[in-house]
Amino acid sequence: GNTEVGVDAKFRKMKFPTLVFTKGVDELSRISVEEPSASGTGGVTVGGAVTLSNLKAALESEINGARPSHQSRTLQAVLEMLKWFASTQIRNTATLAGNIVTASPISDTCHILVAIGATADLA
Repeated sequence: GNTEVGVDAKFRKMKFPTLVFTKGVDELSRISVEEPSASGTGGVTVGGAVTLSNLKAALESEINGARPSHQSRTLQAVLEMLKWFASTQIRNTATLAGNIVTASPISDTCHILVAIGATADLA
């Protein structure tokens, strides 16, 4: 993500011949929630350009709705992690996808995604 690329460019003087800005791709800025089925499974699909601030707002909206606690535990766990993720300024630009693809060993989001059994679809 840019939070890592920016550090590399500024402090490590690394050059990147091509950068891709995904913010303008509408499909990558969407969040959708799949309602739980009879078995209790559901899910949240997060586009690659969704900022962590927008993800936080969407999860808060889901939790504050009429969803029972057993259906919102994983959402609450992600929200708890986001509370400690950097500053609001960083969360306003950082994305879940950017944090994952950076593949940093100190990634802030990967641990919670593994713990909740999240999957990633790349398209």
